[in-house]
Amino acid sequence: MFVFMTNQKEDILAKFLDNESKIEKLYKLYSQKFPSHREIWIKLLIKKRHQIEILKDLSLRLDRYDLFKVNSHAPQILNYVSNFIDEQIKKIKLDNLVLHDALGVALSLERSLKEKDSLKLLESKHEDVFKTFKILNHQTSQQVNILYKAYNKIA
Repeated sequence: MFVFMTNQKEDILAKFLDNESKIEKLYKLYSQKFPSHREIWIKLLIKKRHQIEILKDLSLRLDRYDLFKVNSHAPQILNYVSNFIDEQIKKIKLDNLVLHDALGVALSLERSLKEKDSLKLLESKHEDVFKTFKILNHQTSQQVNILYKAYNKIA
């Protein structure tokens, strides 16, 4: 888990990384909860792990506190997503979940990252960040396609 700074310049990348790590945890729990569809969750886990590694690499190469233009909505949105993921993890632990709902949640998370376009939410100051997020958006599109196919099969 990443520590969030309370100073004026928030570590937006740490919040983004934390959310990606929570999504990875969610997918791992889904793979355990729904072993008959484990292959889908493993594919998503592999892609999510790759995305996290790309973001970690970026955070090591650049000043994490100077990657993005000031945007007062970004921290609020990232906190909202974090809380949403936490709620979904609690639902699994309460054994209050069916596969259809799990796929819907995963699809919503991935699609929101793609449709809301992380590049617009997190306006970058650096070309490296722009290129990295372009790669991540492409990978997210692949994840959305995997989830759509799985969702449509059980719908």
